[in-house]
Amino acid sequence: MKLKKKILGALSAGALMAGGLVVIASQSAYALTTISVSTNADAGAGSLRQAFIDASSGGSAAGDDVEIDIPASVGTITLSTGELLYDGGNGGSHTLTLRGNGNTIRQTTANARVINDTARTLFTMDGLTITGGTTTGSEAGAGIRVEGAATITNSTISGNNSGEAAGGLRVSNGALILTNSTISGNTAIGSDGGAFVNGPATIRNSTISGNDAGAGTGGGIEVNGAVSLVYATLSGNSAASGANVRVKEAGITSFGSVIALPQGDGTNCSSDVATVTNGFNWDDDGSCGFGSGTGDHSDAGNPQLGALGANGGPTQTRLPQTGSPLIDAIPAGSCQADGASGITTDQRGITRPQQAGCDIGAVEVVVEAAPAAKPVVVAPTLTG
Repeated sequence: MKLKKKILGALSAGALMAGGLVVIASQSAYALTTISVSTNADAGAGSLRQAFIDASSGGSAAGDDVEIDIPASVGTITLSTGELLYDGGNGGSHTLTLRGNGNTIRQTTANARVINDTARTLFTMDGLTITGGTTTGSEAGAGIRVEGAATITNSTISGNNSGEAAGGLRVSNGALILTNSTISGNTAIGSDGGAFVNGPATIRNSTISGNDAGAGTGGGIEVNGAVSLVYATLSGNSAASGANVRVKEAGITSFGSVIALPQGDGTNCSSDVATVTNGFNWDDDGSCGFGSGTGDHSDAGNPQLGALGANGGPTQTRLPQTGSPLIDAIPAGSCQADGASGITTDQRGITRPQQAGCDIGAVEVVVEAAPAAKPVVVAPTLTG
């Protein structure tokens, strides 16, 4: 196990208020220690589990914020002896960052989630796939349970199953920022098939699809706070209410996003507060409050999204099919307007726009140029 103390934070830990909730800020006065994982074994020296032990109370890095780096060469890490637990180190107030470099953490232990971060600080994850977690009873968050706030980038949370709520992800006391990521194929018996956030949520260039909350609410995601959608695709999730998104005590602010194809008995959206539309949004049942913004399409029918699949980039996406009304629906001059400033690529890293305008949703369709016509060679005809 390699531990390296990298930097010393200059700012003290703080808290922000958002929607009446305390949101843990990412500032910290602690030194940052990096731990490098060198094996995909479930335990022992160089393992990811040992890194979590070293970062937690009593461990060799317990007094610092911790960044755990999993090199691409490590490969899939299969857990067979329970969840990975991080308790915030000495004092319980240190942050945890996971750098996955495209690797997967797969849980195979019965009735065990994948990651449990009990520190009420900030959990950050980049470049990881989290899968195979299961919980029973009142244990929510089968893939990842975070007691503080969470920032998730270039990652996938898929194939986790909760016997209560939050099949894929539970963020209990803070904001979620989800960027260039996919939450898919998670289930929960009670509610929140894909994710639950007890705080505000920002979803940018990300896909939430194919999650199931059974007879509950929030098939894709349920948020107890304001939701900001920018170039998001929420589709094909299932619940009795708010099949794709349920927002409690707040509303949705959206730009360039598609919410469609609800499954089960639920409509696309269920929100306690009216939607603020920044334009160029699409829903297919009129339940999301779109329609008043420039370029909005409310109750507009099938957006013609392809199935979730590998369409390039590190995460799976739903690609608009040929003839989809989502393609080029945002004029080029508006691609970075109204909350989308600085977003010049899609979820996969493809440049926006590719054609005359940007596409609604997380994916920008690339149209291959037709091959140049080959010259016709006419053989001379000889006579005589």
